[in-house]
Amino acid sequence: MLGRVSTAVGPWQLELETTRSLFAALLRAISYQQLHARAAEAIHGRVNALFPGSPSPAALRRLSDESLRGAGLSAAKLLALRDLAAKAEAGIGPNLAQARRLSAEVLIERLTAVRGSAHGPCPAAPLPARPARHATGRRFRDPPRLLASGSKRP
Repeated sequence: MLGRVSTAVGPWQLELETTRSLFAALLRAISYQQLHARAAEAIHGRVNALFPGSPSPAALRRLSDESLRGAGLSAAKLLALRDLAAKAEAGIGPNLAQARRLSAEVLIERLTAVRGSAHGPCPAAPLPARPARHATGRRFRDPPRLLASGSKRP
């Protein structure tokens, strides 16, 4: 199935961005949550413009709620960023050097302590043994059979 998708759309080109600050990367991640990329980019750009230098917990603390809301942050994102800054200053949120030394489990535990972050199911977790079911209780067809039959309905 993925082979057909890859043939149709071409190779996946994941662009990785480097960062010198885990705080800045998390600030960006929170800013982008649940928004279209262009809207998130605009809001994040306006938020970054509020910082006199690089984003930091102390610099965020000095910014007023009004200026952050004026940049386009929702009330929920503002609360999440305030919590991120507080946790970073308290040492709960690691810096980049600390994060590189932590196990995945400990890193996830510390990062998900921040308001607005959530750890969903692990993408590498095994799938349930039972077949998926439609809300009506009917079983979904297996994807290979679905593609082979040309059907678009479960």
